[in-house]
Amino acid sequence: MNRSILRLAVLATLFCAFILGGSSSFAKNVRRGNPGEFDYYVLALSWSPQFCATGGARKPGAAQQCGERLGFVIHGLWPQYKSGGWPQNCGQENDLDPGLASVAMNGELRFPVGDLPAHEWNKHGTCSGLSQAGYFQSIATVAAGISIPKELQHVRNKLSLSVDELKSLFVSANSSFGKETLRVKIDRRRSVSGLMLCLSRQLQAMSCLSLSDSDGEVVVLPNEGEQP
Repeated sequence: MNRSILRLAVLATLFCAFILGGSSSFAKNVRRGNPGEFDYYVLALSWSPQFCATGGARKPGAAQQCGERLGFVIHGLWPQYKSGGWPQNCGQENDLDPGLASVAMNGELRFPVGDLPAHEWNKHGTCSGLSQAGYFQSIATVAAGISIPKELQHVRNKLSLSVDELKSLFVSANSSFGKETLRVKIDRRRSVSGLMLCLSRQLQAMSCLSLSDSDGEVVVLPNEGEQP
């Protein structure tokens, strides 16, 4: 076998290994699961100003959310695997009864109106093993027990702080939280996009098992005053 053919064979082998390895990793992280088969939850909160400033206002059903100048809002309640990854789309897609979802839309920390609740039910709620009513009641129950730190309720100017400081604000305002129960999400500009609270299946705060975290200095965009 000449060198050119040998080189091509080696490259082909490496390419196949890369493709198969990538596919295996993806399958491990996200897969169609079975209802009720998971280890813990994440309650995902989004920082609305960041969502609206990065094109979210143009998404269907989001105009009202961005017009209200909200702060943290509920993104969803997501079943997770302790080994990493999560199940999704565990049942046939079906229509959401708006009356059932409304229980999670009326609190201080709430779901935005629009298409998000239906999307969250079909993608994540169907994996919880709960009914639609039970899923949204669980969200409402957890949300009712969360206090947003006063420093993040009325942010009039860009706020610079560290990830550790941001977690400390939430821990001070919520005695059941620890820094290990929280994960901060940021975008490529190091702007805070959301916060994740890890919960047991009984909806008690717990240490995050397999979720990556951010660190260093971050920016919180204002939700009042001049918008970016």
